[in-house]
Amino acid sequence: MEFKLDISGLDAFKNAADASLAKIDMDYIGYKIANVDIPKQFDLFVAPNGSKWAAIKPREPHRNQNNKPLNDTLTLRNSFEYRVVGKLEVLIYTNVDYAATHQNGTKKVKQRKILPTQDSETVAWRGVVQAYFDIR
Repeated sequence: MEFKLDISGLDAFKNAADASLAKIDMDYIGYKIANVDIPKQFDLFVAPNGSKWAAIKPREPHRNQNNKPLNDTLTLRNSFEYRVVGKLEVLIYTNVDYAATHQNGTKKVKQRKILPTQDSETVAWRGVVQAYFDIR
């Protein structure tokens, strides 16, 4: 499961010179999203757009007793990686088999979006880019 974040369409860049765009550290942005922002979504039980994930059904007593969706083993939470794929693009991905089941939902599993499915859902992640410029 993957999502490519392309920041070239951000309003902040429309009037920027190519020279300033070449200085953007997409490695930093990818690291921040995969290692800070996505884990934060898991901690808050929210999708990239801020909507809450659906609660889980009651399970075996020893697993996820606090009804924290997708946080019983932390395998999925800690699986996200990134790869810079262009001057202004970073690919965020996971190789966990069941990630797509939660991302898309099924008849038996409620949808719990982890990655955006369209650009309009990347608002929070685009904030990472703005913060990058604010600290530079």
